Amino acid sequence: MRVLALDRAAAIEAIVLRVDGEGLPIEAMPMVRQHARRAAADWRTDPQAAVDIEAHLERNGFDQIDINAQAIAQAQELFQMFDQFMQSAQNRRVQLLREIHVRRELARRSKIMRS
Repeated sequence: MRVLALDRAAAIEAIVLRVDGEGLPIEAMPMVRQHARRAAADWRTDPQAAVDIEAHLERNGFDQIDINAQAIAQAQELFQMFDQFMQSAQNRRVQLLREIHVRRELARRSKIMRS
């Protein structure tokens, strides 16, 4: 749940960007992105700004469920990356265990042949 809490600010930024950037020319997008980043930072640090920003989003059809869904969507990428790291580590562990088994078997056979 901490990941989702951290991603809520990013979700706010993405939704503000979508709401405030809709219909604007592409040339205005850098300014809209900066505005969205500032709004997300204000949302995170200023309780009154958070109330105002959430009200702005609600007026445009985005409620807490939408914010949570956006946060989950953004966190999903992080979870997928973590899962890939875990799978990679698991594969390396299995390969290492196989190598240990092969070396032990070779050592055992070598002892038998010497005897």
